[in-house]
Amino acid sequence: MVAGKQGELMVHTPQDFINNDPIKQLQTKYKEFLNGFKGWLAKQSLPVESAIVTITSAAHGTTIGGIMGTLTTNVVASAPPPLIYRLWPLSSKPRLHVSYE
Repeated sequence: MVAGKQGELMVHTPQDFINNDPIKQLQTKYKEFLNGFKGWLAKQSLPVESAIVTITSAAHGTTIGGIMGTLTTNVVASAPPPLIYRLWPLSSKPRLHVSYE
């Protein structure tokens, strides 16, 4: 050791790891923003509040729709043909026979 200096020992507690976790920090910041936004929104008049809620709901729906649209594939192209067309050959289409007697 260097003369006059002693080594330092740092002990990390679980709370230190939580505070340094970027996901926890992001969640905390988001909750702070959401609480601030809700507080601000509660102070607005009814027409302003309804307009802002409508806009944020539309943005939320658009986001979810976009995510779901990119995650799903074309179901019609990937699905097998209906059972009725698999039972009969393509040359003879199934027909309904009606007797007029």
